[in-house]
Amino acid sequence: MDLQLKKQFITGERVRVSADAGWRMEFVGVIKGFPEPVVTIQGEDFYYLVKFEEPQHDLSEDGPYEMAQILSRFITKLN
Repeated sequence: MDLQLKKQFITGERVRVSADAGWRMEFVGVIKGFPEPVVTIQGEDFYYLVKFEEPQHDLSEDGPYEMAQILSRFITKLN
């Protein structure tokens, strides 16, 4: 897994969220709002609110969720 920290995204941008973020599968969503800075044990990063294209379940089988805060290291831009 690429641990590139502090990736930046803009509101309305379509992105892919990695299953490594604690979800059952990889999925697509849209960035909502502005990043929230956070310090993790890997270093500084951003939380982004991501609205999912389809509701998702986390690894605890909770959900389905329609949106969540996701660390930027688990998000990639869609072309």
